[in-house]
Amino acid sequence: MAKRSKSKRNINVKSFVLWSLLLAGIAGLLWLSIQRKKDANLAKVYVSIHKVESEDYVVSQDDVVAIVEAYLGFDLGATVVGDLQLRGIEQRLLQDPRVERAELYLDSNDRLHIYVQQRDPLLRVKGASVDYYIGGDGKAIVSSAARPARVPIVTGYNRELPLNFPNNEEPTILNDVYVMASAAADDVFLSALVEQYHIDEHDEVWLIPKVGQEKLLVGNAEELDDRLTRLKAVYQEGMRAIGNDQYAELHFKWKGQVTRVAK
Repeated sequence: MAKRSKSKRNINVKSFVLWSLLLAGIAGLLWLSIQRKKDANLAKVYVSIHKVESEDYVVSQDDVVAIVEAYLGFDLGATVVGDLQLRGIEQRLLQDPRVERAELYLDSNDRLHIYVQQRDPLLRVKGASVDYYIGGDGKAIVSSAARPARVPIVTGYNRELPLNFPNNEEPTILNDVYVMASAAADDVFLSALVEQYHIDEHDEVWLIPKVGQEKLLVGNAEELDDRLTRLKAVYQEGMRAIGNDQYAELHFKWKGQVTRVAK
């Protein structure tokens, strides 16, 4: 019995040693693989930009690469995998006002994949000394002038976007324009109709349609549903009968009324 127990212990010791060597070998290979991965040159960079609603790109693939390289301090073409700080790069991309989401990962072939979801523009505010976009969330978007987005333009407002817009403590007429544009963006007919929002010297808002020469006075965003309902009714029914070139102005600011100003 004693001999058999001793033999059993010897087998267990040998098994333990063999398993330990095997695990040590696997750990060594894993360490070597990690080191090789860290020292490997970046093979390729893929940049994918997703647009939610906009037809236009306000941030380009070149923009994304430039942001990443500025953060790293060197060209991606001369990068080794171990120098990439994926979490830091994601955070840097999210600091750009054009970027809503950013995700990065490395695949098994040492290729970097960068996924960016852009913040879609709702309006473009263009004045004598200002030129910026406002996103659907109310945040300012600075975009390259080489790639203007096809969104309605706001004229007559020559100020920067108020702090904490659209929840600024002292609302401006731009808040009314933002409410109007948000409502129009959710309406197929209005989004196809409106090309421009003009703020006059009395801080009243005019809509400039894409077709026709008339100007549409909405005023402000008070009782907006009623004003826009009357506007749509005039265009969808009345203008069809009389044509859209009979009037210089149509006013919808007074409740239950449509005032026509002839040319």
